[in-house]
Amino acid sequence: MRVYAVGAYPAFSWLADFTTGDGEKWSEYFVRFQTEADDASFFRQAPRDKLDALRPAVDRFMAGVRMPGLSK
Repeated sequence: MRVYAVGAYPAFSWLADFTTGDGEKWSEYFVRFQTEADDASFFRQAPRDKLDALRPAVDRFMAGVRMPGLSK
């Protein structure tokens, strides 16, 4: 698990590995952060050997997230 911030808000992320019903090895990258009023979650699933290449794009996406109605 990684603990960090999304904007001014505390966040954490983790990876989980799983096997699909077809026997394929996949992973899930999960990010969650919390504001004063809400929390938000995002996850991306991909074949295990592809997910590491996708994580930087997910991190850039999350860094740009702005929750409606909040000033931070």
